[in-house]
Amino acid sequence: MSQPVTRASFKHALLPIANPRELPAPQRLWTSSEWERIRLGLQEKDMDDKWVALVEGDRLSLYRAGAGQCVYDAVFAPCEGGYRITTARMEAGRSKRPDLHSAFLELLITGQILHSPDSDLWARFTTLGGIRALFGS
Repeated sequence: MSQPVTRASFKHALLPIANPRELPAPQRLWTSSEWERIRLGLQEKDMDDKWVALVEGDRLSLYRAGAGQCVYDAVFAPCEGGYRITTARMEAGRSKRPDLHSAFLELLITGQILHSPDSDLWARFTTLGGIRALFGS
């Protein structure tokens, strides 16, 4: 995909975070090349895709595919060496583990958008409780 995903790319409305809650911003330094790929967004290709992403200005919003409700968003800013997330938010109705959600947000960006798995990040996410802690099971 060479053209960025836009709101018009989706069949359903994309809704903002209804009840935002601040998250610790992931500390990763994103390269300019990674930011260019992130800016393209992510559109569902088939029924197995669980996430879609849209960048408007400097804000990345991540939505559950099919639902249209924003779950996470992050504001990127240029810095020496690339880009950093300056603020991050999540839907407040989710679990009360901001550290876990911050790691998951970073995993979504690296894995789903950039297709660049990060084993150290997965290990940290697992140490924080992983998927079970994320979804409260």
